[in-house]
Amino acid sequence: MRANYNLNIVGNTDMKKVLLIHGVGFNYKNCFNEIINKLKKNYCVLSPELPGHGSKTIGILNSVEDVAKDIEESLLSEGINHIACVYGISLGASIAVQIAFNGKIKIDKLIIDGGQYESMGEMIEQFSSVMSEQFINLKNGIHLIEAVREGMGYGDNDITVLTPMMYSKIEKTTLYEAFKMAYSYDIKNKKERFTMPICIMFGSRETYASKYIELIKSKSLDSVEILSFANVGHAEILGTNPDLILNEIEKSL
Repeated sequence: MRANYNLNIVGNTDMKKVLLIHGVGFNYKNCFNEIINKLKKNYCVLSPELPGHGSKTIGILNSVEDVAKDIEESLLSEGINHIACVYGISLGASIAVQIAFNGKIKIDKLIIDGGQYESMGEMIEQFSSVMSEQFINLKNGIHLIEAVREGMGYGDNDITVLTPMMYSKIEKTTLYEAFKMAYSYDIKNKKERFTMPICIMFGSRETYASKYIELIKSKSLDSVEILSFANVGHAEILGTNPDLILNEIEKSL
């Protein structure tokens, strides 16, 4: 495994490629280690470590567009311009969407899990402040407040599910910048269209996840599959049963 501009590459680069993009507060290895280990023998697995979300990261979190461009440049610098499947979780899903829109990397299948694709407008800073504080508490073993747990689709299992995927040294400033980036992203007025098949994935308990289905469909020129996992919250399947996600990835390979 090696890092280049936050990009971790595992497996033979001559094989079909899978790109995995983690979300706010998470670390790529904590999220994807099991999936990577099962794919690496037969495929090349690529996973960026977002700034502030790992010990080897560089750069800053500014906008989804900027991070997508940075990841593209990392891929292209390695001679990679074709990816069989891209999977993004949460903020990673928004970044995956932007990479698909940019069209510099050919993508055969896009899987977006629990992403946000509309700006929160005047509430961006307030929500970013609340969520960054709540994720610091979560990292320290303190439950998210009830309103946040309800929005994310959790009961009292938020700590046991989410904390193992987090970067243990994440800072509040990094979290604030990441949430602000996620809550600012908006595709409503973008002219670009998806030209590859898409799977929209989410936990059925996520309050807001399904509201973006029609927006994604309106931007798609190819097929759109909807996959709702019953009785789970945001990123819960990734944390507790990653084989279900692996199955969806392998369908496209």
